[in-house]
Amino acid sequence: MITQLPVLGVIAVRNIENIYLYNPTKEKAISFKEKLVKYGVTALIEIADEVNSAVRKADIICCATKSTTPVFDGNDLKPGTHVNGIGSYLPHMLEIDRITILRASKIVVDDFAGVVEEAGELIDADRSGEWSFHDVHGELELLVCGKIAPRENDEEITFFKSVGASYYDLAVAKGVYEKARINQIGTIIDL
Repeated sequence: MITQLPVLGVIAVRNIENIYLYNPTKEKAISFKEKLVKYGVTALIEIADEVNSAVRKADIICCATKSTTPVFDGNDLKPGTHVNGIGSYLPHMLEIDRITILRASKIVVDDFAGVVEEAGELIDADRSGEWSFHDVHGELELLVCGKIAPRENDEEITFFKSVGASYYDLAVAKGVYEKARINQIGTIIDL
């Protein structure tokens, strides 16, 4: 279920009608779709033949890869898109391109100290001189507590970068739990 968590987390907090899946290996995308359906996801799930066509349609993008090259072109983001970059966690990994970083009006991170050392796409953008870690809007904790501004208009492109701090894992787990509880699905285990 680990690979489905980003999607399940988004579904737990947003009314999602359509899901566009892309994987360079189409069989993996089909398998992922089957897992989501088996879990009970009722949104229309479409396998995209090309990543940027899916990006152009998406309001929320979840990248959970270990890619060393960007997986989509930031020029294809429509205004108002939110991007979750939760896969890459080492300085040489770059699942998100610099264009996305430069277009984002707000970048929120799970752990500032962690991303400075581990978030390859942000490290790359900082080294380029086109962007700086000083441009990070804040940490997720500050956003959740209302200490930094959330999205301020429907046109903002926002980006959440996680390098594996437990804050995001906890938020996703809570969302999945609430969805399961509301839908009365799952198994209760006494610990």
